[in-house]
Amino acid sequence: MTTYFLRNPIFAIVLNLMIFLGGLLSLEHLTVREYPPIPSNVVIVQTMYPLASASVVESRVTTPLEMALSGMKGILKTESESMRDFSHIKVTFAPGVALTDAMAELRERLSNALSDLPKEVNKPRYAFNSIWSDPFMTLEVSNESQLSDMEMSALLSRVVEPMLMSMPGLQNAYNRATQYGISVKLKPEMFAKWNFNVSDIVGVIDNANKDLPAGEIKIGRGLVPLVSKSRIGSIEDFRNLVIKQVKSMPVRLSDVADVVFEPLKTTPLAFKNSKKTTYVSLLVAPEANPLEVSKSVRELLPRINEMMPQGIKITVVEDNTDAIRSSISTVYKTILESIFCVSVVIFLFLGSMRLSFVPIVTIPLCLMGVLLLMYGLGYTINKMTLLAMVLAIGLVVDDAIVVLENVRRHYSSGVSAFEAAIRGSKEIGFAIIAMTLTLSCVYAPLLFSKGLTSQLFTEFAVVLAATVIISGIVALTLSPLMTSKVLRSSNHLTKAFEIFYDHIAIAYGKKLQILIAKPKLLLAFPLMIGIGVVLLNYLPLSFIPDEDQNAIYGYLNAPKFKNDKELLTYSKRFEDILRSTDGVEEIYTTIWMKEHVLVTAKFKPRSDRNRPIRNVLQELRGKIKELIPTGNCHVWLPRPEILRDEQSDFRVIFQSTQGYDYLFKVVGGLKEKFDDSGFFEQSNFNAQMNNVELSLTMDQARLKAFNIESNVASKQLRYLFGGLYVDRMELKGVNYPIHIENSSSWPRSKDDIANVMIKQGEARWGASQEDQKKDKDKKRFTPLSAFTKIEIKPDLSPYFHFNKIKALSLDLSLKKDAPISKIMEWLNQQLKPLMSKDLTVVIYGNILKTIEAKHELYINFLLALVFIYLILSVQFKTFFDPLIILTTVPLSTIGGLLFIWLWGEGLNLYTQIGLITLVGLITKHGILIVSFAEDFIRAGTPLLEAITKASQLRLRPILMTTLAMMAGAIPLMIGLEPGFEARREFGLVLLGGLGIGSCLTLVLIPLVYYWLNRLKRDFFVKNKR
Repeated sequence: MTTYFLRNPIFAIVLNLMIFLGGLLSLEHLTVREYPPIPSNVVIVQTMYPLASASVVESRVTTPLEMALSGMKGILKTESESMRDFSHIKVTFAPGVALTDAMAELRERLSNALSDLPKEVNKPRYAFNSIWSDPFMTLEVSNESQLSDMEMSALLSRVVEPMLMSMPGLQNAYNRATQYGISVKLKPEMFAKWNFNVSDIVGVIDNANKDLPAGEIKIGRGLVPLVSKSRIGSIEDFRNLVIKQVKSMPVRLSDVADVVFEPLKTTPLAFKNSKKTTYVSLLVAPEANPLEVSKSVRELLPRINEMMPQGIKITVVEDNTDAIRSSISTVYKTILESIFCVSVVIFLFLGSMRLSFVPIVTIPLCLMGVLLLMYGLGYTINKMTLLAMVLAIGLVVDDAIVVLENVRRHYSSGVSAFEAAIRGSKEIGFAIIAMTLTLSCVYAPLLFSKGLTSQLFTEFAVVLAATVIISGIVALTLSPLMTSKVLRSSNHLTKAFEIFYDHIAIAYGKKLQILIAKPKLLLAFPLMIGIGVVLLNYLPLSFIPDEDQNAIYGYLNAPKFKNDKELLTYSKRFEDILRSTDGVEEIYTTIWMKEHVLVTAKFKPRSDRNRPIRNVLQELRGKIKELIPTGNCHVWLPRPEILRDEQSDFRVIFQSTQGYDYLFKVVGGLKEKFDDSGFFEQSNFNAQMNNVELSLTMDQARLKAFNIESNVASKQLRYLFGGLYVDRMELKGVNYPIHIENSSSWPRSKDDIANVMIKQGEARWGASQEDQKKDKDKKRFTPLSAFTKIEIKPDLSPYFHFNKIKALSLDLSLKKDAPISKIMEWLNQQLKPLMSKDLTVVIYGNILKTIEAKHELYINFLLALVFIYLILSVQFKTFFDPLIILTTVPLSTIGGLLFIWLWGEGLNLYTQIGLITLVGLITKHGILIVSFAEDFIRAGTPLLEAITKASQLRLRPILMTTLAMMAGAIPLMIGLEPGFEARREFGLVLLGGLGIGSCLTLVLIPLVYYWLNRLKRDFFVKNKR
């Protein structure tokens, strides 16, 4: 094949130019993402039940929905949390399940379950889990105008949000401006006076605030619709609504309630650096590309600002895609740095710019060729594919270097450049094909795996393998042609380089013969394998490295505080802790009273800070334990998209059919043991015993005796004590909610509830004891206490279920470099005594994923060796020589593990894939030495001379390709931008594995080859005798 392209240079040039142009055109159409699109196998089902307690949500919403989903094929596990007003169910499907079909069945089952839910329950919402289910972008609205809070809220709702929502890819946009509504504050004494109940008010508001169709009439030749308008047009009209006529006198709404236009209590409070501000939060659709959506928002903002009143300006204050964009931009820079480093190494070995051009030109050709393939396969430009390209820069020159060196060797023997190209490329063609196939098949086991490792690294593997294959094609088509055109007589610089490397080769050959004469050196081989095994088990495990994205998130759990004042106190204390932390630039706080507080601390770029974000997080957790009650505050680092389905290092589930009281009794004291163990930075139970709820148990027999319906009584209590949004009122083009609530002066206590008077499902309160006695004597009204048992009970919310069984969950965050094996042993010691027929313990989380990935590494590593061995056996037509070549693999692995240990890092997905990559890289050296040694032996050269000569001839190409690949990996180690941690660890493995592995290979391969061939020869000679 090579001879054909040498004799038809135009075809060779055109073929390679077409590859280049195809990739260049594909570059414009490739989508940019952070990671390859990994479909989530987790579906989140969320259901609202307004004003319902956590226990009611659990029994009336969560449990029926869980039963509706039971029996679905492919469900791996279900987890649920029942909170006040809210049910959250997480359904995890097993790998390999057809998610489209599963989603269709889930949708149908949820639809069928609606009839089993209370009428007040909102329709369940469901979607695949996504990291972008939280706001991915936050806009700040600065107000230096005269607009009031109410006008600002209306402006954002009527203008800004609709414009943002017009963009494709945006799922939701909601503003954090002060939201207003109409509060109807009931007056108890007026109710007693006029004998009213809440239902009367609700009915009047509902009937008086409607626009209804009233039919149509014919005018002329057409039909004109009639509309009956009774909608309230102003607050004053609303106050003047007539509730009832008493002795010909109208009783108006203002007589029995104060009607106030005021900020809603549910409006979150937003602060920037402790100063009140206004945000607009943006959510991206699960299927959309957040980078493209972010770009579209930034392009739209100038148009929006042009429409704003003077003094109003909207700016981006938080964009979670900045870290992604910065990381990807850094990889682009790394590619250029790698090309430069590789080019320098090639020049230092060749001593000629003209000759250096031959391997260097393969870099853009291979990169463009793989872009064309990515476009055809529907791949994206992401961290993994770019990482493959960085690594490929050092690999693609390998084949061209081997061809160039071999052609150059023949040229130096006196033949013409064209003849040297034919002879050299033919001689090396076998090795090129063997090396290309070897490295390409290393990742084949990943393509058959179903784990996260396969999903994450498939594109990486395909891109790297494809780049290597393209480099092999270029090496066999264009490189010989170019070499034949650029070969000239050596100049002084080139001769100096050649003399230098010849001296090194001669010295290497002499030393090698001395080492080959010492077979005891082979004993070092099992010793080095033992060192590798020790390192493999000693190094700490993690799923992926913690990425420094210049941010820390914090969470305060409001229900665990006594009141709003205490919540605000500790929220400010938390901000003060963050503000005193070195490197903090800005702090964004959002407070939802009665619910939670979210805090985002933005830090200076890593290059401007003295410490990595992980160390800052450890310090923060220590301060929080001292200054904020335990369990009430948690801090964590932003997690990448691939960790969206698991948020904890460890999650320990305690299940029991005996109920929550039993669970707390058995495992309630475990948290202190976990905190004192020294293994964990943070631990948190999903529920606490410090909350209470008021339980109202109605006696059905007494209800029947008093002729009261239980659902009517419950509904009235919801109106009285829960507060209720009953309708909306349009004012100046904006709809405002109408909320009925108690007067703030009315005391809420157990006695107040007991004295509520019920009349056939109607309630009145605030009546004097004398009036209550009259109502009771007339049997018109009955106090709630007459048929209801009122108890104060502990509130264990959120109520957690695991696989539909009541459970408690304990989330654990590991300390850095914590020994996983010791932790698993310690967990077993603590948990095993608790297990019984009434208590089941389940453990999962990211660490268990890491352990699974480690086991998957072993399997993929062995399979890669098998694939390489089989391919080499076909290439060498023997099962013997490939065994010699594979002895280099443990050596490279030891080098990679040693560098990981020296830099204080651990095993994770990136380092594991790096170790697998080394299998293909290092075997290329063995292929070069063994293939040439076999050629010399077939030519009649003695064994010792053959292996020595082959090693000397291949020394320079091996050193050149090794240093080129190492030079290409060096930029992976440089930088402090977001995402550099993963690149650095990958680079560590490659540098250590290539450097140490190549040095050992140059000694061990000849040693093993010589003595195994001697043993084979002696064995056959002995058998013949």
